[in-house]
Amino acid sequence: MSYDIDPEKRQGLLETAACEGKQSVGGVELKPFRMGSYSFYLRLLGFLKTTPASDEHTTYCALAFVHSLPEERLAALFSRPELLVPELFAFMQNVSMPQYKEIESWGDSQYAQWEASKTVENGIALEGISDPKA
Repeated sequence: MSYDIDPEKRQGLLETAACEGKQSVGGVELKPFRMGSYSFYLRLLGFLKTTPASDEHTTYCALAFVHSLPEERLAALFSRPELLVPELFAFMQNVSMPQYKEIESWGDSQYAQWEASKTVENGIALEGISDPKA
């Protein structure tokens, strides 16, 4: 668990995460991180034997690809993420460099929101994330 460095920034990230819905990023409609989609993404990376450190382009594209798919599709293929590799490659082939930069920026913001949800506020572990507007 990490500790807050900037509580105001953390609060802003949590607000965005709580209120954010689908976004059009580089012409692709993407859903925000959820445990199921993020887990599927990690399973797909595991099959590809890649990490952000070894191939950041594939990992950002895979992140966007997974978060563009319907939940029903992810659920149906949860135990077999490798079946999506040909579609992932086709997705990547259609991503231009300007689109990739938008995807990369979206991924960075999703990771920042994710990390903010795992921080400790005022030295006390968070019990869960509540709606910051409540």
